[in-house]
Amino acid sequence: MNTPNPSNISHHSASEQTLWNGSPSWFLHLGKIIIWAVIGIILPALIIYLWTSGQQKVTLDIFFWVVLVASIFIPITIIFIKILDTRFTDYTLTTERLIIKTGVLTRTTDEIELYRIKDIRLIEPFLQRLVGLSVIEITSSDRTNPTISLAGIKNGDLLRNTMRNQVERIRTNKNVREVDFE
Repeated sequence: MNTPNPSNISHHSASEQTLWNGSPSWFLHLGKIIIWAVIGIILPALIIYLWTSGQQKVTLDIFFWVVLVASIFIPITIIFIKILDTRFTDYTLTTERLIIKTGVLTRTTDEIELYRIKDIRLIEPFLQRLVGLSVIEITSSDRTNPTISLAGIKNGDLLRNTMRNQVERIRTNKNVREVDFE
């Protein structure tokens, strides 16, 4: 039986503090939610109309009910999954790392050491900008996640500046420099 060797376990400094914690806004999926809600209303109405039009005596068999329930249930399920996906995504910026936790049933935690961050890009799509949201794209030298996107972030410019300042601070403290080889 293999047991972890305490000397091999990576310990982060006791002085590590959380600088920011957040999650994407559900507003990020508003367009998809509206589309699926409209489909969930129009599709059942269309099914009822097509099934009953031109018939003197309407017979509603089991196939009709299965199709009708599916046309309501599927869009509602997709909306619910989009909301859950947003709800179960958590971003944490500490003084040393960026931690991203995602997943509803299976939880995945990704970490990136701040000194590995090469570039931080702020993107403000028009509709998101109208409601104060943005996307932060991070390019890093991390082999697992060279590009990370934090979508639906409120006050993205403030977070980007905080992250940039902390990246510079941690690089100075660890005496690390970013070098690109081509």
